[in-house]
Amino acid sequence: MPSLPSRRRALQSLVAGSAAAGLSAIATPARAEQPIPDGKARKKLRDNQVYFVRADGEDTNAGLSDDQRDAFRNIQAAIDAAREVDTSGFDVFINVSGPQTKPVRLPAALVGGGSVIITGDVTQPDNCPITVADDHAFTASDGARMTVRGFKVGTTGQIGHGLHADHGAQIIHERNIFSSVVNSHIDTGLDGEIVAVGDYEIAGGGQSHWHTGMPSRISNIPIVITISGVPHFSAYFAGSAFGSIYFAGVTFKGAATGPKFFVHKNGVIDGAGAAIDALPGDSEGLRITGGEYVGPRVSPVFTAAVNYGGLQFVALQLMEEFRETGSVDVTRWDAQAEDGRHTIARMFRGMIDSGFDPRDPAKYVAWLKAEATLPGMPTKPEWYERHLLSGDLFDRLWFATELLALQFANLHDRIAALEAR
Repeated sequence: MPSLPSRRRALQSLVAGSAAAGLSAIATPARAEQPIPDGKARKKLRDNQVYFVRADGEDTNAGLSDDQRDAFRNIQAAIDAAREVDTSGFDVFINVSGPQTKPVRLPAALVGGGSVIITGDVTQPDNCPITVADDHAFTASDGARMTVRGFKVGTTGQIGHGLHADHGAQIIHERNIFSSVVNSHIDTGLDGEIVAVGDYEIAGGGQSHWHTGMPSRISNIPIVITISGVPHFSAYFAGSAFGSIYFAGVTFKGAATGPKFFVHKNGVIDGAGAAIDALPGDSEGLRITGGEYVGPRVSPVFTAAVNYGGLQFVALQLMEEFRETGSVDVTRWDAQAEDGRHTIARMFRGMIDSGFDPRDPAKYVAWLKAEATLPGMPTKPEWYERHLLSGDLFDRLWFATELLALQFANLHDRIAALEAR
């Protein structure tokens, strides 16, 4: 397993790459903890601090050794102890064994700028379940830095995310199992960030797996997410409003049910090349009110044409095929598309099947009047639903322009023929 320094380097690389892709996070100054209320001087760390938590421990213990007589019972007791020291740049490690039922909250950045690394069983996370009722399992706020690894995370009751970060806080996670939750497995609020730096498993459903609300970010380095048991997500697998979700290079193994995604209010879901159906789920995603899914251009406007020694317009090729055969071989065109679905060829075939004939000016004008748009351009329902990606819109615009040019050329030939009589 990679060391923590190597994972941090991977995280730094991810953040740099995301910024280059226009997904830079909003930086919020971390607010350090206030002085200890009783006025005692804080202990200054001279090295990393390690606390131990056991199912048979007691929160009144010191938590400094992995022994029933000294270990804490709950992770929160170790968090509270960490908040009373000056980390002086060092980190606080919390080693956990056994089940947990209490919520874990790191409400602000530690004095001295250190991080809290909470580790259960990274080889068998089932051995360290944390199931919290009516609250989030792990919460980081106000500039806090937390790492969560080796837990089986779930929530019950009326509310509850698995991981939640807000107000400039960051949670790094890996090697966890996400079981059933009330709300989202991974959720970010205002200016929060949650980053996956290692493989993990999804073993239960909820409202969603990923959700970003307000300006915030969920990021993943190239990892494998294993999905077991076909969990159901009632709202969507991934949802973004105002924020961004970045999953370039992520491999999903397994299946889930529910909508694949919902992106709105200028949110972004960025697969950086992943097809629009790449996310788990058994129904299509939805984009409205400025939401954007960033993926590949499924059907390029240009395709290689060796016969012409260069590039040739798709519309011209489709028209030539239509003139020669009276139809369009969608199977042949699908073979040229990156995801096996050539959207322009499929759209043109659908237009032909509905009675449209690009050679007939009367049918061109009839389509124009009926759909209130140039043939080939999105129809009113498509505009209303905001169903198309920016790359698809460009393809459609170019295709419609070619059809219009072909109509102009056709009319020119007809007029020239009449004048020659």
